[in-house]
Amino acid sequence: MVLPVTILGVFVKIGLVLLGISVIFSDILKAGSLGLIQSLLVVLSVWYFSFWLCKRMKVDKELTMMLSSAVSICGVSAAIATSGAIKGDSKKLSLVVSLVLITAVPPMMIFMPWIAHKLGLSEEVTGAWLGGTIDTTGAVVASGTLVGETALKISTIVKFSQNVLLGIAAFAISIYWSYTKKDVSEQEKPTLKIIWERFPKFVLGFILVSVIFSFL
Repeated sequence: MVLPVTILGVFVKIGLVLLGISVIFSDILKAGSLGLIQSLLVVLSVWYFSFWLCKRMKVDKELTMMLSSAVSICGVSAAIATSGAIKGDSKKLSLVVSLVLITAVPPMMIFMPWIAHKLGLSEEVTGAWLGGTIDTTGAVVASGTLVGETALKISTIVKFSQNVLLGIAAFAISIYWSYTKKDVSEQEKPTLKIIWERFPKFVLGFILVSVIFSFL
């Protein structure tokens, strides 16, 4: 099962990069500033609330870090990046990934567009809601497509703005973990290499394709 899942992940990332063709730079200028602000606020508030709630429920510290990053940034990718930054348990990572997929794919991806339609929300508002709320990037694209072209563009801008924060978040988490663990000497010291390894490369491809098709 590992090989098919890996191949599927590659095709999903290729599709997300090619999606940059439809997101023209002028659209980012119109909606990007608000999208970036919303993304930053959502990531910080959701991460802190998740971290606080897990601590109140006495959840394991490793699981708390991975779960908080997953629900606030970009789902599975954030969970994997956080697990790598803190050298987390693979079993706990599998649990977080399963929770994210079970939550994001059937209920949120399908029912959120339907709820937005029933509430009479505009495509712009719906797109911002989908991009800022649904954890996985693929589910955001799928749900945005169900609503319309405008919702797809806005949701993609918001979600990719969150994805850009993944590298920074992994770096910050690795620093925090290094100074809060008792065995600090055994922790990998945070470096620029760690940021690059944790950063989702398909985001750069998306931006590059969008710039090329916007100006050339």
